[in-house]
Amino acid sequence: MTTQLPDTDNAYVHSDEEALPVDDTAASICSGESDQEPRDPDEIDTRLLDAEDFVFEQNRGALHASLYGPSATSAKVSAVLTHAGKLVRIEEEGAGYLHPSFESYHRTKKFIKNPDDAYRSYVDYEDALYFDCEADPAYHHAHPGTLTIHGYGLDCWDYVEETKYGLAIVRRGYADVTPTPLPGASVKQLLRRVDDLKKRRGGQFGLYGESQDYFVEEDVDLRQLIGDEAMAGIVSSRKDIHGSATALLNVLNRADVFADLTKKPCISQEWNTVNPEGALGMWTFIWQMIITTELARRLATGEAKGGSSRFSRQALASLIIADKWMSNAEPRMTEGLPLPDPREVSPEEKVQTEELFALAEEAMDDEDPEPELAVQCLGVAIALDPANTKYQQARCRALIMAAEEAAEVGNEEAVTRLYAEGVVDARRLTQYTPNDWTAWAFLAKAQLGRGAIKKSLQAWEQALTVAEAAEESEEIQKIIRENIAASRMSLAEEFLEMAGISDPAERHRSMNEIKEWDFEILGNVIKWWSNVHAQQEEGLVKFAQSIEWPYVDEVRGRIIGIFERMFAMQEQGVFPSLHDWLYGPLLPGNWFADSIMTSLVSCTASLSNIGFSSSERPGLVLPRVTYWRTSTVLGRVLAALPGVKSVNGWVGPCPPVQIDLDFEGEPQMLWVDVGGIARVPPNLQRVPFYDPIAYNEDVDKDGATYATEITDPSKWTIPIPPVRDERQYILKSIQLRHTKENEKSFESEDLKCDADLEFVVAQPAHEETSRRKILARKLFSHEPSSKTHTVQLRTSPAFVVPPRCDASDAAGHPVHGREAGEYQMQTWTPNELVDDEKFAKAELGGLIVINATGQGAETVARAVCALRGLNAVIRIPQGPCYKCAVKATRGLRMGALIWCN
Repeated sequence: MTTQLPDTDNAYVHSDEEALPVDDTAASICSGESDQEPRDPDEIDTRLLDAEDFVFEQNRGALHASLYGPSATSAKVSAVLTHAGKLVRIEEEGAGYLHPSFESYHRTKKFIKNPDDAYRSYVDYEDALYFDCEADPAYHHAHPGTLTIHGYGLDCWDYVEETKYGLAIVRRGYADVTPTPLPGASVKQLLRRVDDLKKRRGGQFGLYGESQDYFVEEDVDLRQLIGDEAMAGIVSSRKDIHGSATALLNVLNRADVFADLTKKPCISQEWNTVNPEGALGMWTFIWQMIITTELARRLATGEAKGGSSRFSRQALASLIIADKWMSNAEPRMTEGLPLPDPREVSPEEKVQTEELFALAEEAMDDEDPEPELAVQCLGVAIALDPANTKYQQARCRALIMAAEEAAEVGNEEAVTRLYAEGVVDARRLTQYTPNDWTAWAFLAKAQLGRGAIKKSLQAWEQALTVAEAAEESEEIQKIIRENIAASRMSLAEEFLEMAGISDPAERHRSMNEIKEWDFEILGNVIKWWSNVHAQQEEGLVKFAQSIEWPYVDEVRGRIIGIFERMFAMQEQGVFPSLHDWLYGPLLPGNWFADSIMTSLVSCTASLSNIGFSSSERPGLVLPRVTYWRTSTVLGRVLAALPGVKSVNGWVGPCPPVQIDLDFEGEPQMLWVDVGGIARVPPNLQRVPFYDPIAYNEDVDKDGATYATEITDPSKWTIPIPPVRDERQYILKSIQLRHTKENEKSFESEDLKCDADLEFVVAQPAHEETSRRKILARKLFSHEPSSKTHTVQLRTSPAFVVPPRCDASDAAGHPVHGREAGEYQMQTWTPNELVDDEKFAKAELGGLIVINATGQGAETVARAVCALRGLNAVIRIPQGPCYKCAVKATRGLRMGALIWCN
């Protein structure tokens, strides 16, 4: 699939191949319609080319912004930005990040590598998939509360995805894939593969120079994960990378097995427990992470043919999380199990346990032993007296006897179960009596019975160490050494047998089975260490400092060292979002913003009563300060205030608010929801391109006259931007009005609100005001300076900041007389546009230019755009010239230009 950018402004394109042809039409330009002598057509053609060069130079470095999309087959909208006469891509000023832990707010990694021979404009399935506009590093501009031009294209794409924009877009689907049975890998198989992917096999799939055995082994590992049916028709070679990638995508899209992580508020809830209700659980989550990593390795080769039509949002979310989780989470296995709390055994219970012990001993020592009965009796005795090592030792012996008896009759299911119980009981016995060699011997026998030769050898070696330290008899030590020798012999034979297998697939399966015993968790405890916990702890403090959080000291006291306390089971009540933050597997954009603020609140003791937000894009109201999501109208408007920052999707610190409640209550700290305010729809209607200064045969009958006129320097002037407004725009208050949507108390859910801003306009305090000036102001001023204006934030507009243009004249790019009228619009101050009549008049002129050069005027101008439903370009002091700012606004089809200085 390839796409081609549309043609740029014809007036800016210069090429010898685009010269006008010499034909009858060109000759007729100088025919009898002119009183002058007929001109040579070649001379006219040359003059037209010279005129084109002249226009080209006048516009060199000018900005050109355009919107493209959506279409009948795609909701994607792109904003294209160019400098006339330059082929170098324009780098817009993105927001960046302040700390390494903030990097995950942006989606910085691309998973599908395009073929080396792909065209420069090659578009793969990842490019064509909408994920989250906020996650794009080029979405937000460095100027708080605004977007880049590229970001506005993403915002439009998001709008189309949300509203469909009246389009019946044909979506590619993947529901037609028939689900195949999945094998369900064991825990030790999953842990072994995690280890493989983190080490040798974690690199690029199928590097050149790998043998065919490598692909066979990869095929074996993949089939173990997703089954033969899912891999039907796929050959184990690098030629089938596309096929195996498609098979992996089919499996990952299985909603009946794996999770769509975009719909999960906290990733840790999916894997933090073994069998949680309504979540994946640890081992299914790890299974999903492994399958996803296998997919990522194949997509990174450049041989997956741009991905697959099965490349879904669910698969992309899994790729993002797996990339972080595999890097940040490290399995750590500790030998030993949690021991039950000791309990006081009553005399009556003591009598009962001794009777049970005697019955078990009799069952094992009888001529016709019943070890299963002994196992049951001792199990009851241990439940009553869990710390009694005599009962535990006897039960270990009974379990091994019962397993050997089951093996004699060929009951493999019972053998597996009894030896597994033997490992658990023997492991617990070694914790109670670590200096008793018999406990280690029981563990060695149970492990050997399960086929874990290496683990059995390790237990026998520990038994010898304990026996030597206790100075046990030579006979006992001899028995232990004989078992060690036998275990080593068995281990060697196992490896030799594996090495002698000629079939590479079977040999790899056998090798995996041997390796997997190193990842057996039976009788052990597995925990997941975070490799980035120190960075994440520091990052949360940095975030608090960046937004001037009023409770930074509380956060620092809670977060520093919290992971190590949590890992050592010394910290309780860690909120799931904070768990996510400490490990770092976070989805970017909107999800990251929610997680970091929730983590910050959970580490602030003073906010323990407000709970956590229930809305998608909330605001947080505190006694003397407020914080708003960048995607809310208050976030975008208040971001223009001095000292307000935009960090990780949050705007603050913002001024406090006044809340008008229609029920009893005086909230001091609460979550509010202003997300119900409608977005301003973008104008995505295609507009035919018209250049008023380009040569047009239908209009410019005489090419020579046109060339003379267009190259006359006196016809070119630099348009004048709005003049400096000396007044001050002072924000008086922010009013939140509780809507009727939720009648519940603010304590149970986010308070749904509408918002108003109140401001006044005043002369600068430093101005020397004479009596005559005061009188003139009273007579001619449009309004008293003390008048309070109320601006209702009815809509949520987008604000875009274009980059600087590159004009040869410091004053900016000139315009020709033909187009001068397009830049001679009346300008309006923000307070004028609050008036309905004046706004109606401003609308008649088409593009509305707002003079926001006054102190504090930008905030009010943004609020006015929210009142009037206007998406706007904001020209900041480091921005383009007036001509380029106007052209960019029109190119993006926006309703207003806010001119700041």
